[in-house]
Amino acid sequence: MKEFEPLIGEWHAEGEIPMDPPMKISEEAKIERLLFPTPVRRFQDADFAARGFAKGYVGPQGLGEDVTILADHSVRGGSDWVTGANEADHHVTGANVARDFRVDRYEDVIALRDGDRCPIDGGELRIGRSIVVGHIYQLGTRYSAPLGATFVDEDGSERLYQMGSHGIGISRVLAAAVEQFHDEMGLRLPKALGPFEVVVVLANRDQERVVAEAERVYRELLDAGVDAVLDDRDQTAGVKFADADLIGCPVQVVIGKRGVEAGTADLKLRATGERSQAPLTESAGAAIDLLANAP
Repeated sequence: MKEFEPLIGEWHAEGEIPMDPPMKISEEAKIERLLFPTPVRRFQDADFAARGFAKGYVGPQGLGEDVTILADHSVRGGSDWVTGANEADHHVTGANVARDFRVDRYEDVIALRDGDRCPIDGGELRIGRSIVVGHIYQLGTRYSAPLGATFVDEDGSERLYQMGSHGIGISRVLAAAVEQFHDEMGLRLPKALGPFEVVVVLANRDQERVVAEAERVYRELLDAGVDAVLDDRDQTAGVKFADADLIGCPVQVVIGKRGVEAGTADLKLRATGERSQAPLTESAGAAIDLLANAP
């Protein structure tokens, strides 16, 4: 397998100052991906000497046909580049494609840097920390070609597979949502991500009528197709309220002794903290209506 020896240079528009070293994916890593499976390594001093290149001042002008010149797509639309002059301590200004140098292939070969400009509207790139929740790789024939993985097309010709892959990080989606939807009490998850849509909190487990009403409301919600949960643990009401806020169910329905005696149920929309009451016999329907308006 032939080894490819890249000489990575930097061209910048005349009057601009080169930015800091590349962040994240380096130029070398991009070239490795581009030329896979051919091994890639940087020039050593001996390589410069053997080829007569001036280290640190190599430019694309005047290079022989035995040298493949790769340029980033941004070079295609730019002009008046500053490059090495292929002579120690000298640079060329005002260099332009075709007139002063050739480009054999345009590829994505430069690393993104904070402050890079958008080629469409001139917007400025800002690089920050993020969570990858999904990705798509358009692989083309990068792997099928070296493996000789082919299929017979409908016209009888043998073709390489065009490959691609995608993935969604389920746990990362939740982590990203938690970052955005939380408060000092816990999670305020959207209803599409909540562990349950409605939590029915049984406030007084020692009261038979309260237990019966809570179970009735819970069953009505299930019969209506709502993803509900009944908190009938042997815990205090305060613990249950805190846990309901903590896990982030969008709608809470509280069935307690005083409410049952008054014929009402307490409801809470977790996203906003908005509280309301509904007749006990209509509390399941009120919870469903509240859920419909939940974010």
